[in-house]
Amino acid sequence: MKRVYILTLLTLTVAVLHSCTKDSESQPGGIKDYSSGYETSQAALTAAESLYHSGAPAFYGECASEGVPVAMIGGYLSGYFDSEAGAAGMPLYESCRSLSLENGTVSNYATHIWDKAYKAIAVCNELIARVPHTPDLTNEQIAGLIAEARFFRAFNYFYLARSFGDVPIVTQSGDNTQGNSSLKEVYTLVVNDLKQASEWLPDEAFARNGFRATRPAALTMLSDVYLTMSGWPLQQDCYEQAAKAAMSVIESGKHMLASNGATPDVSAYNILRTQNDHAEYIYSYHGASLFAFSLPKESSGWGVIKTGTGGSYMPTGALMNAYDPYFDMRGCEQQFFHSFVTYGKNNRTIIQTFTPKPFWWFDHEALFETGSTGRGVAIYRYAEVYRGGGARQNRGCNRQGGGLSGRCPFTGLAKHRAGDDP
Repeated sequence: MKRVYILTLLTLTVAVLHSCTKDSESQPGGIKDYSSGYETSQAALTAAESLYHSGAPAFYGECASEGVPVAMIGGYLSGYFDSEAGAAGMPLYESCRSLSLENGTVSNYATHIWDKAYKAIAVCNELIARVPHTPDLTNEQIAGLIAEARFFRAFNYFYLARSFGDVPIVTQSGDNTQGNSSLKEVYTLVVNDLKQASEWLPDEAFARNGFRATRPAALTMLSDVYLTMSGWPLQQDCYEQAAKAAMSVIESGKHMLASNGATPDVSAYNILRTQNDHAEYIYSYHGASLFAFSLPKESSGWGVIKTGTGGSYMPTGALMNAYDPYFDMRGCEQQFFHSFVTYGKNNRTIIQTFTPKPFWWFDHEALFETGSTGRGVAIYRYAEVYRGGGARQNRGCNRQGGGLSGRCPFTGLAKHRAGDDP
């Protein structure tokens, strides 16, 4: 109940903050004239491109006020991720761990989510309304741009719904006095947008489509939405729909699981860590610098690191103990996590050890040479599609048991890759 309570507080905090401002740009509605097209086709294309770097996608990689992305809050709330800075050095961490709003940090993050998501939604609404009237766009381009806008509008409303519950629905220009719509109404909009987007987005793998939204990405998110609707608080039985959407991705053959190589350094997880364009990636955010979270705070004093590091996101013992050290590869050294790093300095080889940190984002070149990376942050991977594809079977498995060749073939495949067969 405490997590429910803090989300309620987040909602109330944002509601108060927004009811006190008179600036229409901070409001969900934001009066705009959408009756005419963009002046040029390039203006429409630029507006669509901005959606890949703002709002919900950016929450997974863009650092906010205390130097961590919004999406990391869930890790702190769960108790499975810790911060070296502790309560004194990181008020956000303390607020999440104590489930408290005694300082303004959590409310700042809540306001950040609200403002950024609704600004992105406004761009989506403008694209949907204005693209059909924009010169020099083919019918195919018009359909594609509208599909992208619907995909990102759904993405942002999905994030808002999971963060705040009931929120205002804004789908066109109007006044800024909208009241909250019910959570069910918000999810109805999200589902409809994703269904329409999936009809017009390219039926291609994410990387092959230039790292842009695709039909498999829309269907994967749709499956995730249905699974979320099936749980608390809606508790609607949408498992069949989740499985159907996931099966469409599986049967398309556009994506695949990464396979393990002969040695740990070329495991599936290390392949994914180093290859942005692997077919397992269904949707990623590009432009993040999460490699900075893969080393401890003390690394800033080694004299070789090219970017700031802080140890702000590290697994707790409870999470590490969830991986069988003998049979589950994910818990092994330099797979999901690592506890040492090797580098050269003054013609010497130095090995630094530390408590486990995320290895998934580790980029040796960025940390020790360039200070920047071109790697993306995974939001949806093909392994997660199996969760939706096996939604119906998993309920039976939970009651009766099942293995790789039993009643849970989809999730069994992902577990088999990790060496964690049921």
